[in-house]
Amino acid sequence: MAAHIPEKFRDLVSTKKTFAHLATVSPNGQRQGSPVWIDADGDLLPVNSAEAHIDQLAKKYLGLDTYPLRAPGEVRVIYKIEPLSVSTME
Repeated sequence: MAAHIPEKFRDLVSTKKTFAHLATVSPNGQRQGSPVWIDADGDLLPVNSAEAHIDQLAKKYLGLDTYPLRAPGEVRVIYKIEPLSVSTME
């Protein structure tokens, strides 16, 4: 079950231009961290790789109606990350 993001901090993922850091581990154990644009869908955190969603994020982060850096033939998906815990500092 997803952890609840406190309402007091929800703007950090829903409306503010906040970067998240997504970490992955390759099959050979090499780690890579990448800053990513983030959004909110209830308590899920969508990270974009899908067409309409990247335009929505371009509007949020760049003030543009369309994402300007599309490459010919690129395929996008949305990863919806379910936070298992949330901690805050007030």
